[in-house]
Amino acid sequence: MSGCDTLERIETVVVSAAILDESCRVVALSTLSTEDLSSPAHRAVWQALGKLRDARGRVDWDTVLRLGDRRALEGADVAALRSLGRGKTAAQTEEHARWLRRASADRLARSQVDALLARSLSPEVFLVEGASIFSKAQQRCVSSSAVTPTDAAVEVFRRLENPLPKGLPSGVEALDRITRGWQGSRLYTIGARPAVGKTAIAGTAVLSIAEALVVERSHGLGDRQVLFFSGEMPAVEIATRMLSQLAHVDSQRIEHAQLAADEMERLQSAAQRFSTLPILIETPDALDFDDVVAVTQVHHSRTRLAAVVVDYFGLMSKRGRFDNRAGELSAISRGLKRLSRRLDIPVIMLAQINRTGNDKPTKEHLKDSGSVEEDSDVVMIADREHLRRREVDPSEMTIAVDKNRGGPTGLARVRFIPHETRVTDATSEAPPSHHDSAPSDDGVPW
Repeated sequence: MSGCDTLERIETVVVSAAILDESCRVVALSTLSTEDLSSPAHRAVWQALGKLRDARGRVDWDTVLRLGDRRALEGADVAALRSLGRGKTAAQTEEHARWLRRASADRLARSQVDALLARSLSPEVFLVEGASIFSKAQQRCVSSSAVTPTDAAVEVFRRLENPLPKGLPSGVEALDRITRGWQGSRLYTIGARPAVGKTAIAGTAVLSIAEALVVERSHGLGDRQVLFFSGEMPAVEIATRMLSQLAHVDSQRIEHAQLAADEMERLQSAAQRFSTLPILIETPDALDFDDVVAVTQVHHSRTRLAAVVVDYFGLMSKRGRFDNRAGELSAISRGLKRLSRRLDIPVIMLAQINRTGNDKPTKEHLKDSGSVEEDSDVVMIADREHLRRREVDPSEMTIAVDKNRGGPTGLARVRFIPHETRVTDATSEAPPSHHDSAPSDDGVPW
């Protein structure tokens, strides 16, 4: 197959995938401009798709015809556009789109050099204009985030006047005093052994972030959402535990429909409040990394996301060939870090520490999880000493901030309230509960 045939086929695949799949459309439109496509028909399709950025699902050809240049679209291979992109993932589409962008830079540079050669120019002018052509071609191939020293210095002095704002709340003030909340462009890892309650930390964080976004929205400061991926529980279980937190009602009593009249009243009030919170819950059959990224980008393109929480890291997989599981996990953690930077949001992932040993867990116990410690900006390790020494109060929990890039480390003492599946500050009073028996030492599923 010739180079031209390869280019045309890849173009067709990308355009077809963008028509057939929403996540592919989001990444392709953010990567390619109309001029990056060589075919006039493909350019016409791209212009039509640009008007359909907010469209859900696949786009039918009649809509493309209605919004696009009909004359140019007559040259499109409709059969190929309806089939070649079928089954392509967002990651594959993005890879192809980046290849097309490099190819377009090469094509444009060659045409400009040909035009330059046709002119009678002095060697000096020829070299200057030629250098400009190649420089612009390189810029089209890469996305640069370089800043000048002047701009960087101005930002330093701006922060002296307006210190780094506190990020989104975790729901635990002792923790926020160390980390200053969840900050954008950062990857957070919350590690713990099984049954410690790490998902309770995440659930508390999701609700706290959502409550902060409601306040943000009421002041006209934005309309953001928090996205929660769970690979362990269906949405109804997650909702049960979040309602348990909001209503201060034993989650087991909700699940077994054993509520007293006052509990039912609190639960109904909590449900009304819960229905207004800007939370998106995704419970895929499998936590495929490429799908997680694609779904996140789709949601972000519709309504800007404030944070993403993934429960949990060990359940994630990534397509491709890897020498071992550690290599696969390293690719996932690097990808999640890139996602946080690309969308400028905090990505919070839970990580399970192996049960082996009876010593106090630290970030060193994450060493078997690929490069997660190195890729993470903040590493927190949750622990309940009661699981090692039964005489310790089972509600006592510590969250050690073992790594905090650009900030302090420290220890936050918190309370784990298993029957409400939440954590709170150690000094907070626990609300009255109506559970019939004490929770198990292993806590609850979250």
